[in-house]
Amino acid sequence: MHESELTSLKSMAALLQLGSSLLPIGSFSYSQGFERAVHDGWISDQASASAWIQSHWDAWFAPVELQALSQAMMQPTVHLPTLHTQFIATRDSREAIEECLQMGAALRRWLVSLHVDDKGWDTKQIESYQWLLSLSDRPAAPIAFAVCARIMGLGRLEALMAWAWSWLENQSQCAIKIIPLGQSAGQQLLHRLLPQTLHRIDCELLACAGFAPLAAIASMRHERQYSRLYRS
Repeated sequence: MHESELTSLKSMAALLQLGSSLLPIGSFSYSQGFERAVHDGWISDQASASAWIQSHWDAWFAPVELQALSQAMMQPTVHLPTLHTQFIATRDSREAIEECLQMGAALRRWLVSLHVDDKGWDTKQIESYQWLLSLSDRPAAPIAFAVCARIMGLGRLEALMAWAWSWLENQSQCAIKIIPLGQSAGQQLLHRLLPQTLHRIDCELLACAGFAPLAAIASMRHERQYSRLYRS
């Protein structure tokens, strides 16, 4: 195997690892308002689930969360604290803030648990790792994910694809569990959503502000929901 092929395979393995639902960051325990939307009758079948997920992508996830991740991949380490603070300020409910910080802390623990070795690291990787470890507070999830992607040698678009895939897969899993949909229907939902989202990752980052009032309302109502499966 040529060295270039080995490098490509290592990058693919890192991409699959970061995008895997087995990544131990607790994302499976959050629905980002999906559970409450089902409870209130806003989502009831495959079509309404697809519309909800697509709307959340267009109004919030792509222009805000992927934007933060993209900037964290490109900016020098010295700007990461500002990006962290700015992203936390966009969270519009107690559950949303806690989700973001809990997943960020889990990403930091996961990275440390790998017993990474700085042999062969460039300055950017070393600085990113040291910054993540030095935080007294929990890091915002997209910023922590960007640091993990940097250290694992992924490029910006690869990191964006991994984070987007994990979000889409989680939302599809929510549909399977809560509506509920069958596994095949969940796969059909994911299959239909992917072409409309992943190919637009880069161009949608032109926006830097989100407006998703229904998702915010669902998240706030979920905080007081009596019986629930998810933490958001």
